Amino acid sequence: MISIVYSGSCQEYELKRIHEEAKNYDNLELINSDDITFPPESQFKNTKVFYFIGSLRKMGISNLEVLASYLKKRNIRIVNRVIENYHIMNKTFFYYKMLENNIKIPKIKKINSEKNYKEILDLGFPVIAKFDYIHLGKGVFLIENMEELLEFLNKNKDKLAHIIFQEYIPYERDVRVIVIGDPIGGMERINPISFKANIAQGGYGKPFKIDEEIREISKNLSKIFDIEIFAFDVLIKGKTKYVIDLHIIFRFEGFEKYTKVNVARRILEYLNEVHNKS
Repeated sequence: MISIVYSGSCQEYELKRIHEEAKNYDNLELINSDDITFPPESQFKNTKVFYFIGSLRKMGISNLEVLASYLKKRNIRIVNRVIENYHIMNKTFFYYKMLENNIKIPKIKKINSEKNYKEILDLGFPVIAKFDYIHLGKGVFLIENMEELLEFLNKNKDKLAHIIFQEYIPYERDVRVIVIGDPIGGMERINPISFKANIAQGGYGKPFKIDEEIREISKNLSKIFDIEIFAFDVLIKGKTKYVIDLHIIFRFEGFEKYTKVNVARRILEYLNEVHNKS
């Protein structure tokens, strides 16, 4: 049995699509995280493959880690094993693991006190500020000069431990890549009225043909984090590609719309392949 644990509303596009495609399988069960009790012995007694989709915050990373530990001891195949090994999965964690493994990313800085603001100046202006746990472009800010920086620091001085400052890259292309075992495609994200190209921020997309370099990046990310189903975002400037974000839980409504790739079906097909090999 393939067990997919989800958190969040079934009306969210991604969960709705997974439920729609799941009707084509008789070896798959969808379990709402609200219905899981601990220890979860009775709920996963027939499980061979486990996959989580939805809100990490709603599920609780610590709860997911405990569940993953329970499943691992019972030799249940976990897709995206990063949840077995790490109890923190935020932007800071992803960036520093990438730096350790020579993945090209924009320069970054973190400070815990506004008195250390001069550290940020090494990045130049404009500079990007990102909140660790906020996605869809909602927690990303463009700071143009020193006055704006000091104002931002004063306004967010109690949140600095959760903010990353990142070098601004005047990119030529912003590309979302989705990997399900292997890359299934790319989508260039375009927003003519904002520096944020996210579809959720008013951008639009078009298919993007991924090259061998992006395929190699996806392989390296998969190996570093022990993940199989994920998305990552790349800024392209000239011949240089910068990874700017990594998502083990990702939105794909825009990707399906603009690339015509059935992401939900591809996820379930991959899980079924893993199940047949287990």
